[in-house]
Amino acid sequence: MSVTEPTVKEVPAQRVLSRRGTGTYGETIPRMIGEVCGALAPRNGRKPAFRAAGPIMTIYHDNEYREQDADLEVALPVAGRVEIEDPTLEIRTLPATRVVSVLYTGPYEGISSAHEAVFGAVRALGLEWTGPAREIYLNDPNRVLEEGLMTEVQYPVA
Repeated sequence: MSVTEPTVKEVPAQRVLSRRGTGTYGETIPRMIGEVCGALAPRNGRKPAFRAAGPIMTIYHDNEYREQDADLEVALPVAGRVEIEDPTLEIRTLPATRVVSVLYTGPYEGISSAHEAVFGAVRALGLEWTGPAREIYLNDPNRVLEEGLMTEVQYPVA
């Protein structure tokens, strides 16, 4: 596994389809990813309900690690007209923000090293953490070996 050097960058606003919930990381995140991606799947032979405009992500709304009842959101950037039937899904815009970011390559179980690198850089640069951390999943665990999984970890800062 590897973690790149932290960088500071601007992230533009993104319109997303999202689902927010609470639970454990290992159970809740995969379930909500399935629910959000399921909304993209065609129903009754129709075209997809919308078009994905970027990789899916998890947003961590808690300010600390939680074993139980973590406040989590899975979001998928979308483009064009979006039609959804599931009332637990929401269309919203993530605001533009400045982030400290790293690229982590390896199994999801080891991603805490990426969070530690970003959080350490936030402190070292004298920045203030201003919002929920994000993990952006850049490839599909169903198509890539664990060692090749790539995840961008972002912490909004000021």
